[in-house]
Amino acid sequence: MEHRTTSWRPGLLLGCLLFACGGGDGQSSGDFGSGLAIDKTALTFTAVSGGPVPAQQAVLATISASDAATLQVGYTAGNAVADWLTASATATQNPATVTFSMKDTTRSPGTYTARPSIGIFRSDGSVIAVRTVAVTYQVTQ
Repeated sequence: MEHRTTSWRPGLLLGCLLFACGGGDGQSSGDFGSGLAIDKTALTFTAVSGGPVPAQQAVLATISASDAATLQVGYTAGNAVADWLTASATATQNPATVTFSMKDTTRSPGTYTARPSIGIFRSDGSVIAVRTVAVTYQVTQ
């Protein structure tokens, strides 16, 4: 995933970084903590192999944790990085917009899945909350 940093208000930076989070509530998604809500937990992209790249899709991330210093998009421990998926974040207001898009349509026909996460962190780098988005990419002939 690409790396970007943008400020949305004093004290809160938005980036697109890889991160590993420990703990959690035992759910397979890796979601835990409070102070972060997302409006979608699943996205599906469909493309024809070699055809046009599907339109990007956005997830709105609402931050209510007063001690949040950064919002990061990446993969929690145990979730493989998807080389076909990119994410960027725009945080000019709350909620922040996290945009997901496909890099290209050159993959072989099939269904590909990824589980990127959106997380908020304190200024010392400690995690406050994580929410996972299930992304499915269906490539046809």
